[in-house]
Amino acid sequence: MYHDGTEAAWSQFESVYETNKPSWPRAFDFSDEGDRDDNFVYDQIKSVYPWYVGDAVNTVTYPVYEEFGNRSSQIVAFLIAGISWNTYFGSILPPGSPPIMVILENQCGQLYSWEVIGNVATQVGKRDDRHEAKFNDLEVSSDVNSLIGVDETTFHPTKGNCGFSIRVYPTSSFEEEYTTNGPRAYALSLAAVFAFTCAVFLLYDWLVERRQKAVMKSALQSGKLVSSLFPKEIRERLYEEQDALVRKQK
Repeated sequence: MYHDGTEAAWSQFESVYETNKPSWPRAFDFSDEGDRDDNFVYDQIKSVYPWYVGDAVNTVTYPVYEEFGNRSSQIVAFLIAGISWNTYFGSILPPGSPPIMVILENQCGQLYSWEVIGNVATQVGKRDDRHEAKFNDLEVSSDVNSLIGVDETTFHPTKGNCGFSIRVYPTSSFEEEYTTNGPRAYALSLAAVFAFTCAVFLLYDWLVERRQKAVMKSALQSGKLVSSLFPKEIRERLYEEQDALVRKQK
């Protein structure tokens, strides 16, 4: 059962006057074809927006004050805007973005779900919440009034002000889009570089040690050869001459 257009408008005016804040009435939803027959509101929307396919739409009544920016001054007029939630949600993300789930709920008992893929929003749920429970902890929510610069609102559902909240959740497809093997590949590549560096260092250390052993072995053999060929006095003289030659070269 939908409000008559005139009755709904007066309810919004009363709510704005009493709360001095924007009024959000119940949403109109004509996704069921039976709701469209001989419906004045649907006919009016369709006449202005021929592309309208029956998804949930809303109006918001905003107070216009006698003094600009002074909310304590007298209300002299009302600004009424229409919102197609399909269009609104479809104009937020860039084309090609992975799917997210958007839940729209008000205090008048209405609940809708949209799947938003890039710049295309599709209403997938009417009176039910279609988000995946495993993503509950990743919920991002906001009150619709914060979107138009109003921080607080006192809701009066019986006076035509339902108030809406928006909740956003990722989807499994969204999760898969950003779940990659990149970190694992980077970690393995770093480990491989570290292992290669260690292997090169160990090889270098082994070659140096091997060379030192060869030099030491050669020196020992040379010493034994000199000892066997020359007496002690001659050996000492040869060593002294060699040391003197080395010091002179320095």
